[in-house]
Amino acid sequence: MNTINDLPEKLKTQLYNFQKLGVDFGISRKGRILLADEMGVGKTVQAIAIASLYRDDWPVLILCPCSVKYIWRDELMYWLDSIKLSDIQILRNGKQTLDSYAKFYIFSYDLAMRMEDKIINKRFRFGIADEAHYLKSRDAKRTKAMLPILQSCKRVLLLSGTPILAKPYELFPLLTILRPDIFIDFKAFGNRYCDPKKSN
Repeated sequence: MNTINDLPEKLKTQLYNFQKLGVDFGISRKGRILLADEMGVGKTVQAIAIASLYRDDWPVLILCPCSVKYIWRDELMYWLDSIKLSDIQILRNGKQTLDSYAKFYIFSYDLAMRMEDKIINKRFRFGIADEAHYLKSRDAKRTKAMLPILQSCKRVLLLSGTPILAKPYELFPLLTILRPDIFIDFKAFGNRYCDPKKSN
């Protein structure tokens, strides 16, 4: 079983203690977690650390807002000394094909939705959804497209400083990504956690 001691040296020596706890939690859950630390305290580096421990499940699918695609590339290059620029493919438009040799594929949510078939055909075993609250609406096309892809990954890390923006029901899509065996029925979830009221 993986431990903190298996991390690359830079990660092992530079992670803060609370980040190491986050990585430990990811290991204890076999790489399927919602990491909901506050904004700006290093969810990205924790996700990279966890991913580094499961190289057998690479390549890695990374979903994120368009504005942080290049930040992800830079962070991967900084923290993982073994990664070259050619190991990271940033997808920019739906006409691109997925490189066969890349180890990380970075998509914006909207582009991933348009390239759904190509992503499915790649059969990713490791997925990271940054700002995972982008998938909070059960009825959104984005959520309907990405949910089964992320559910099918052996490892999946959901990162969000605000996993619930307004109501408890917004958490259901994220929970069903992590544990589709438990969170199956939205109505049952709503009755238990959302205090529903009858109305017209």
